Amino acid sequence: MSTSDKRSQQDFRVATAVMANPSSASITDSWRKRLVVTDKGKPRALLANAIIVLKDAPEWDGVLGFNEFSLDTVVLKSTPWGADVGLRMDRSGRPINNRLVTTQ
Repeated sequence: MSTSDKRSQQDFRVATAVMANPSSASITDSWRKRLVVTDKGKPRALLANAIIVLKDAPEWDGVLGFNEFSLDTVVLKSTPWGADVGLRMDRSGRPINNRLVTTQ
């Protein structure tokens, strides 16, 4: 088994444990302690980390919503980087152009 395979398995075990016990931390900044990090302490680029941030970081509380009619993700409150409220995103996270298309 290669080193990268071992690292992937270890990351998966840690991420699974973190996701299985989301209430293990108190509110405020404790979500940061649950992130899977590198040996240098930087957060790893993992889906588990993204889920932790979107669910538990106060900056993301109530920011995103889901429009069940159009099946789009919608920005309900300004994002940490300042995206406009009402911005719609498709399933891949790309903004949807809301301009009407006319033909002549």
